Amino acid sequence: MTLYVAAFEITIVLWALVVVLWRSGEFKVAFDWLQKTCLVVMLAVMFYWALNKERANITFWTTQTLLIVAYIATITKAIQRRTAFDSIGNWSLILVGSIIGSIPAVMVASPYGIANSIRAVVASGITVFVLVYYDRRNGGSRWKDEKETLARFYRIRS
Repeated sequence: MTLYVAAFEITIVLWALVVVLWRSGEFKVAFDWLQKTCLVVMLAVMFYWALNKERANITFWTTQTLLIVAYIATITKAIQRRTAFDSIGNWSLILVGSIIGSIPAVMVASPYGIANSIRAVVASGITVFVLVYYDRRNGGSRWKDEKETLARFYRIRS
């Protein structure tokens, strides 16, 4: 049961992210050296999982490792560029989704669900913090872009 609770939260956040990125026209892929390194680490984790997938705890912890590596790639990219390169609104929605998605884990006192929720809330919270920090440091121009993105997402005409 506890793995299903964690999988539920991951699925909600993933689909919300995909839909928001697709609707806003930001569903793009571009890799730098750090992201390529993260992909190699993720492939190694997947390989380890493939050899040990019959053990539920291995599946859970390898999934958490994959997600942490993905967040590291995003956070490091923002720090390297010293700019809010990605949508603060989208990442804020991921943070809110992570918080809401943690409710079932807390309600059923699921150790796996709680561990997943802590990872999700902390990682997305750090991501939002870094993006907001660099946006404010650079004059807050990303907020204007965010309003335009929301207008496109909801098809609002000015």
